[in-house]
Amino acid sequence: MALPSHSIAIVGNAPITREMQNLIAGYDKIVRFNRPPESHYHHDMRTDVLVIANTAKNMATALRKDNYQNSIVFQSAERILLSYHPEVIRKYMPRPNPLSWLKGRRRDYTPRWLKISEEHSKPVSILPADLYEHACQKLEIQNSEKKRLVPSSGVLTIMHMVEASKAKIDLFGFDFAGWKNHKWDAEKRLIEQEINQKP
Repeated sequence: MALPSHSIAIVGNAPITREMQNLIAGYDKIVRFNRPPESHYHHDMRTDVLVIANTAKNMATALRKDNYQNSIVFQSAERILLSYHPEVIRKYMPRPNPLSWLKGRRRDYTPRWLKISEEHSKPVSILPADLYEHACQKLEIQNSEKKRLVPSSGVLTIMHMVEASKAKIDLFGFDFAGWKNHKWDAEKRLIEQEINQKP
């Protein structure tokens, strides 16, 4: 997914101020993730690229409730970017336990998100599998750890956009905390390195 040489705001799901919201609105492209908190929502909210973790439990819940597609973040999205390639999911992501599986939990929701994106006429793409492997290498996730430690959608997206675009990239709403299976300290260092080395 080639991006134009303009400005990109990549917006994580940590708290942001109204001043930040106004600043973000001035960027040529705005990237958001999954289900932003209510504090991010406003009437003229714009999302050019919506990154969806197509294996995450919280996004599976959003699918089951069947209201995510009506949210302003999804409706405003110009295109969808799935953060985990099916090859990566098959290789590294754990299968749901039998009880969760019986309740409808799956490890790969790629087909469902592809269908939803088509139903809503939203172009969709998937981050490549080799990007995931490259992120693991940079985060020093060893082969023996790859079924336990997972590069976040944020770090994968930032690495991809730094490589794919000559645009000016700024980050908002990243606090590098959350799910225990992400290496937050290593991700923070890597992202700072990626952004600082960008021409």
